[in-house]
Amino acid sequence: MENIQAIAEKTLDAEMPLITARAVARMAAKDTVAAVASSSNSNDAGGAALLGLLVNVAGVVTERADTRSWFTLPGEIYLLRLPLPPGEHTLKLELHARDGHLINSGEIKVTLRKGEKKYLSRHWIPSTLEVRP
Repeated sequence: MENIQAIAEKTLDAEMPLITARAVARMAAKDTVAAVASSSNSNDAGGAALLGLLVNVAGVVTERADTRSWFTLPGEIYLLRLPLPPGEHTLKLELHARDGHLINSGEIKVTLRKGEKKYLSRHWIPSTLEVRP
């Protein structure tokens, strides 16, 4: 059993100094480009200001993090090892919330031969996902 969120938070905390340094460097570079763009054409002050504004807007838009893949990661993983004798088995799975109430249930039919090992995987996605900023 692994708490994936705790692992992700620990990894992020460890990488945060480098992430911050890169963000500051990008911001400084974009600010320099915007300043050069806004002062590039001394004959047309309005056009230079507009160009500087567009470069600043592009800089803000490109700084937004792409977090789409984070929503596909599991928050928790639970494992169960269940030694069974050869034959046919019907396993009932129940998923309970931390407070004990039943969230989801289902059955799995498994047929095992002598000496055979099977690995089964079941995924559950809640009907309402908590989105964190």
